[in-house]
Amino acid sequence: MCVLVPLYSCFLENPGSSPPVTATTTSYQGYDGHCTCNVNVRDVPTSSLFPSSTSSATCTPDEAMKLKLQQLEAIVNNKIQDILTDNSALKQQVAALQQQVTQVQGISSELQCARATAVSIGNDVTNLLNHVLISNSTIQQRHCIPVIMFSVNGSNTSLPRDCLEVYARNHTRPGLYEVQPDQSPVTFKAWCEDGWTVLQRHIDNSVDFASKYWDDYLMGFSDPRNSNFWLGLEHMHYISAQNNYTLRINMTGYTGKQYWAQYEDFTVDSEVNNFSLTVSNYTGNYKDGFANSTGDFETGDHGHSNCIDKTSGGWWVVRCVPFDTNLNNMIPMTSQQTRICLRWAGRCMSSSVMKIIPTSSLSYL
Repeated sequence: MCVLVPLYSCFLENPGSSPPVTATTTSYQGYDGHCTCNVNVRDVPTSSLFPSSTSSATCTPDEAMKLKLQQLEAIVNNKIQDILTDNSALKQQVAALQQQVTQVQGISSELQCARATAVSIGNDVTNLLNHVLISNSTIQQRHCIPVIMFSVNGSNTSLPRDCLEVYARNHTRPGLYEVQPDQSPVTFKAWCEDGWTVLQRHIDNSVDFASKYWDDYLMGFSDPRNSNFWLGLEHMHYISAQNNYTLRINMTGYTGKQYWAQYEDFTVDSEVNNFSLTVSNYTGNYKDGFANSTGDFETGDHGHSNCIDKTSGGWWVVRCVPFDTNLNNMIPMTSQQTRICLRWAGRCMSSSVMKIIPTSSLSYL
């Protein structure tokens, strides 16, 4: 059976012509294994072959098979060409995608560089701000000391309980701030520095700590703005009773060396128990000056150990160790009395500052 094939060639020869005539078909159609070819005769006299320019001839089965193979070959070639065209288009798309990936990688690299630059700039700005804050703090301590009074509708219920709460309310300048701890019946002014509540500052003899008695140490004395002062045992008790506090003591030796001692647990008991001191978990760069001084607070007019006389100033005493530790009394350290100093674990100090802060805040301040 032959099939319809448009525009393929069927070769017919006319033996009677010289040379033999070849005709090109426009179509062929088969039946029962025979082909009838419709031909167009070109470039030869039609009378030498057929009576008209279009005629028919019979193709053999081999010729029909040859024509069919030509058809299949043409179809395959067309498919190959389509595949090659599609493959070329895909290659172009892949090249375009690779170019986009390269551009994205370049942008990512630029972003990483910009991020690193931003972090560096941020660190520089932070360091600069810290420097400015420290400089401002120093200037404010010397020239402009704030005294902040907190009050809401005439009520003191919103007062900060300690200097950390003052600091949390964005009052970061060192100065006097009004506070009222839990259970405290009165408000009072505390000297605050970066969240720390300062208990004592003793830097010279402008205030005579040694001449003070029990009532003086009970409620505190001197103005913190004049450098030397004592906050007051009653205030220390109410502050330390409301939370777990860390005590920090900064001292300066006569050679200029800086000493420090820190206790992660600090408590001052009530007056009923003579404001007994409890400290633990010591760290520092010298000795534990409170190893023998964590007992009752005594003054020259109040105490039972006879270790503190009327010229020694008030301090905590567990057992009487002469010249061991007392940061409230400047005494001679030599028989010639050429050096007057504070005592810390037997060492002579020229100044001291005692301050406390809630222990839980040390991790983020």
